[in-house]
Amino acid sequence: MSKTPRYKLTLRRCHLSIIHDGDPPFTVDCEDTAYTVISAHFKKCRVNWSVENFGILCLNSRGAPMAIEIISTGILSACLVHPREVFRPAIAHSTAQLISFHNHPSGDPTPSGADISLGERLNACGTLLGIPVIDHLIVTDSECSSFMDRI
Repeated sequence: MSKTPRYKLTLRRCHLSIIHDGDPPFTVDCEDTAYTVISAHFKKCRVNWSVENFGILCLNSRGAPMAIEIISTGILSACLVHPREVFRPAIAHSTAQLISFHNHPSGDPTPSGADISLGERLNACGTLLGIPVIDHLIVTDSECSSFMDRI
């Protein structure tokens, strides 16, 4: 019988630290688990789903979530993202690996050419820094889609 993980969420300027209450930390081992954590963050921070938001889910070496950061908030169909801003909080959190994500206000989780290009840049930078980007997710208000296989 699997026990539901307990964790405490602490909010600070759209930064969400995940602190476990004595239980062994759960791991983010699939896109469904990542979507659950990301959706909870969007709701807790009252993130505006009508514009694009780009963020990262910071994981430790075992895949347990350490923190989640919104890196950039954009407009209806675009969001300005640079690897420098993506990896700065990842380094500050001593992240072992990360999952990048952004929402598509249209509700269509299909990655654009710009999404794939950014994913390739982030993978290259992550390799160089020793912080692998293990997945790239597009989230909508009802679903999540990985496009790691297209990079």
